Amino acid sequence: MKEYVLLLKKTNKPVSDLVNLIISRELEKQAKDIGVTIETSSYLHGSFDWMITFITEDIKQAKRFVEVFNRLYQSYVGEIFLLEEIFPVKTCGILNPHADRLKDFA
Repeated sequence: MKEYVLLLKKTNKPVSDLVNLIISRELEKQAKDIGVTIETSSYLHGSFDWMITFITEDIKQAKRFVEVFNRLYQSYVGEIFLLEEIFPVKTCGILNPHADRLKDFA
């Protein structure tokens, strides 16, 4: 399984409508149907408005998830960015015992 990060910049549409859609958990239900497990979903302050981290088999599945996301939230999406984790150095407070292999990616 591979880990991905989805970053969203929203449109100027009021957030109150978006909140109800997020609370409904419809995205999580549809993600599960296509083999995606959402690990984190966070409303943010800063350059981006929302961040989702998820795991799935490959980039093809990740792109399917982005399509599902766009379909559900199309009127709220200004920009969307999909990032693939290449090498985890530390996850959930646990240091990768092979962190020195990061040199192979540089």
